[in-house]
This record gives sequence, C-alpha cells and structure tokens, in this order.
Amino acid sequence: LSYAGFSVVSGRISPDQLRGLAALADEFGDGSLRLSAMQNILITNIKSERAAELVERSRALGVALDGSPFQRGTASCTGSEYCKLALTETKLFSIRLAQELEDRLPGFTDTVKLHVAGCPNSCGQHPIADVGLQGVLLNQGGVQVEGFDFFVGGGLGKNSTLGHRVGFRTPADDVADALERLFTTYTSEKLAGESVRAW
Repeated sequence: LSYAGFSVVSGRISPDQLRGLAALADEFGDGSLRLSAMQNILITNIKSERAAELVERSRALGVALDGSPFQRGTASCTGSEYCKLALTETKLFSIRLAQELEDRLPGFTDTVKLHVAGCPNSCGQHPIADVGLQGVLLNQGGVQVEGFDFFVGGGLGKNSTLGHRVGFRTPADDVADALERLFTTYTSEKLAGESVRAW
C-alpha cells in the first residue's frame, strides 16, 4: 500500500478541493484522510498499482502533491482575520510568502519548517520551527504597519530546542527579501547533509 501527501499551504483549502480529496480517498484508498501537524492532508491505504492513476486524477484539484519545501513546510495560526489577539494577518501572508520563496529560490530542495504566528501566544508554533515569524506592529514614519520578529533554530525531537530570537524585525512586505538572503546564505555555506536547523 502507498499514501499520497498533499501540500495545503497554511491549512487553507476550498470546500470543493476537500470534497475532491475525499472522493479520491473513497475511490483509491479506504476512504480515510489524515491531517498532519503541518496542516497538510494524507490519503492512506492506496493500492500501489493505482498510485500513478491517483496522481494523474489529483492534478485537476489544484492541491499540490509534489509541493515545494516552502509549500510543505509553511504553517500558520489563524491570524488577525479570525483572532482578536493577533497583531498581524497570517494566512494569506504565509500563502503568498511560500509562493514568493518558491519563485525566488526554485532550486531549494531542503526540508524547512517555516511557522508564522500573529502574536506572542504561539498558536502558529513559531518557537519550534527552523524559522519562526512572530507578528509585531512596527512604527514606520509615524504609521503602524504589520511586521514580523524572526526566530531561528527551533525544533522538536532529538536535540529539541526553542528558536532563538535573532533581534531582527521587518515589515511584512520585506519578509521575503530577508528569507531569500537567509536561505541563499544557508545554501552556499551549509556542510554536506546539514539541515537548516543545524546550520
């Protein structure tokens, strides 16, 4: 048996897409869907000889089966759209951010956890990500704008640790620039097999 993992950036999926995945699970698997901690969806118990057919049929849904590391690894809290505690909007921001990083770094293949939280309460779990972004309000020329405080090096499992606040904050519009610089430097400096977190 096989499984298929679909990348749902920041957990945002349309009802039609979710119904489509449920129909694929009924037809190709045992009808069950699993939701991952990274807000992605798995169809399990697929007969291996039908896996290629499922891949072909799933293309019409618009949910990535072969998502980039940024699609697979980006998670966020509900943000100011649905939470009165959040300082920043997170869902649409993280979806756009993942797409922008994908466009800017097309050869990036390393696994990366990029978590976005709209406030210090950590519903987006930014302290346990390779790169965590915590929503803040910044004063820019006397006007308050949404921004993010950067955390790096967090993770669970072996050698678990909380991410370190690096003392860098930037307006939301400039986050992609900062992350492009970070991941470009990582790619050029990392040792063979060195993960983003370890680097």
